[in-house]
Amino acid sequence: MRIIFFPFLLLSFSIFSQFKNQPRENGAVFKMQDGSRFIGELVSFNEPPYKLHIVTGDTITISPLLAKKIYLPKEINLFDKGKWTYKNGLVFNVAIGMSNEHNNFDVDLSYLYRNKFSLGLGLGFHNNFFGVQTISSLHVGEVRSNTFFAKGQYNILNRSYRIYATGKIGFANHNETNQIPTISDGILLEGGLGIMFASRKRAKYFLELSQYTTHASGVLINNDVNALSDIDFDVWFNRIVFTFGIQFGK
Repeated sequence: MRIIFFPFLLLSFSIFSQFKNQPRENGAVFKMQDGSRFIGELVSFNEPPYKLHIVTGDTITISPLLAKKIYLPKEINLFDKGKWTYKNGLVFNVAIGMSNEHNNFDVDLSYLYRNKFSLGLGLGFHNNFFGVQTISSLHVGEVRSNTFFAKGQYNILNRSYRIYATGKIGFANHNETNQIPTISDGILLEGGLGIMFASRKRAKYFLELSQYTTHASGVLINNDVNALSDIDFDVWFNRIVFTFGIQFGK
């Protein structure tokens, strides 16, 4: 548990030191066809061509025909050093979660709305481990699941470090294996807090700490040669999960 909480303790100090890092008003990013990049605040953006006030103090005019990608103020939050986060629109998230006796890989497609909320749908591949003590020995079972879930997120603080609350609710389709030939499906619940890091690139990295819960019941094969029967189990998996993920927008 100390391994999980220690990174978040360090990040907390970094976050509080960045609270004054407000997003720039009318911040925009232009990635040009020739590989160059212009970052600044839009002076005129009702109609192209766009007029951009850049960090040197100059104002330049940019034709959208020469731009490979354009990120306008309604789409991004722009911070110091050209770092930015997504504000509105579709985003794709890829995440790996780890805990004691648990690991998972999740992907989801979400829609960011007004820089505050996001809603999405996703799927994942989860592994949970449990132990059953019999008279003669300890038996360890592995529950493998395909999960399907709805995901929601609320942005508490939008700085170069975005702090948010997140939650999932869904369905865990537990797979039958040679070890567990009979198993019932269960619900999936997860909620926690996260941090999204602004960057100069399209990919944004995030960390989450969450409470994870799912349920499974079935039959575990008893490999003890002296056993009279297999083992019936009914388990609630409750895990504190540390997650690392990457978010992509347009």
